[in-house]
Amino acid sequence: MKTVYEWKSGFAEAAQNYISLKRQAGMKFETQERYLRHFDTFYYINGFEGSTLTKEIVNDFIYNPNERPTSHYNKEVLMRDFAIYLTDRGHHAYVVEVKTKLPRCKFVPHIFTDDETRRLFKAIDNYPLAKMSYRNAVDPVLFSIFVWYRCTDFRGAEPRSHDVT
Repeated sequence: MKTVYEWKSGFAEAAQNYISLKRQAGMKFETQERYLRHFDTFYYINGFEGSTLTKEIVNDFIYNPNERPTSHYNKEVLMRDFAIYLTDRGHHAYVVEVKTKLPRCKFVPHIFTDDETRRLFKAIDNYPLAKMSYRNAVDPVLFSIFVWYRCTDFRGAEPRSHDVT
């Protein structure tokens, strides 16, 4: 059975209201809620009192040396947004700057020309015959489905539910 988290810090009510607000806006907000619970525990265990977010508190929470840059980035974004929420409601809060840069993918996809696509289909259609195998019957169909799936930007369930008749 799942236990209900007991909020401990001076931010308990504000954090719960913030989570409710985000969920009412249609967000799942599960990971962020977990981070806010960690912050609540961190704030309480370290003996901080009241409901003021200082630079020291925020930075100590965000930049844990045992965590990866992705966690730092996620915490920066969450704590920035939470601080803005708090300041909008009259609290004093340090709004952290999001400064962690995450590595981005540098992959550039190759987009086949019409000629390349025609040549691919022709190569598959002209496979050498294989004895005692269904390869010649199956491979062209699988390749066609794969190309159709990749070239039409369908998501996973769409090709299966798409009416081809």
